[in-house]
Amino acid sequence: MNLTFFIGNGFDIRNGLPTRYSDFYKEINNKSGNMIYKDIESNKENWSDFELGLGKLTISKKVNTDIEEFIESYNEVLDDLDKYIKKCEDMISVVDAVKLNNSFLNDITKVFQNLKPTGKNRIQILMGLGAGININFIDFNYTSLLDKCIGNKHNFRKDDKNYYLKTNVHIHGTVDSYPIVGVDNRNQINESWLGYHAVENMLKPEIIKKIGYGAYDKTKEIIEKSDVIYIFGSSLGDTDRTWWIQILNWLHASSERVLVIDQYGFNEEEKINAVRYISEKEK
Repeated sequence: MNLTFFIGNGFDIRNGLPTRYSDFYKEINNKSGNMIYKDIESNKENWSDFELGLGKLTISKKVNTDIEEFIESYNEVLDDLDKYIKKCEDMISVVDAVKLNNSFLNDITKVFQNLKPTGKNRIQILMGLGAGININFIDFNYTSLLDKCIGNKHNFRKDDKNYYLKTNVHIHGTVDSYPIVGVDNRNQINESWLGYHAVENMLKPEIIKKIGYGAYDKTKEIIEKSDVIYIFGSSLGDTDRTWWIQILNWLHASSERVLVIDQYGFNEEEKINAVRYISEKEK
């Protein structure tokens, strides 16, 4: 069975790293002259997702007509964000790597245990096929936390099953290697105002391709070969719409494929009525 985990920022947050954009905003010290920081300070709610907020700012009438000023402000914010992520990265070094690794390897063998019987049975049938369980990771985070959790033990056996940890693709780069920040598509920015060059440098899918590490094609390949995709710690927001569409197309292509979404805040243990439960699940 080929199992792929899509890992979002919730993973870092759950492990104690202050990697929300709201955490980063606390570091802003009223930098004068930066139009992006000025807008964030005036209304942080509009910037709960920095990347969406960035696109909305280009569409609004708040931005100065000077495109150079916007680009300068944008680059300053990216530099500051990179420095902040490095501070978060330094927090990982104090964690016991061995303990982190052992806990993680134990957890990934139990990710399906809380599914309802019908869902669990489908997964168990797939897990029984082939020589073992091949696991890939698509990591949306810039930190190395997931890499440290995976560790160097890429093959192990538990509960009569062989697990093979394959690739961890940092789809948006890392803190030390071209961290990528931007919007998902042209509909999310003012294309006519920005111009071709600026637009191309703000579209994450295009930046991923241009960086040259092959992460875009590798992620598409991993999705296509997956039997099960498990999404953890991600909001399924518009800023990564490209990948949710890829997964949707993958899911529609075969009724044998299974998508599992770990929804934060949805407590399966609450004994709510059936109609409300189904409504929440469909939502």
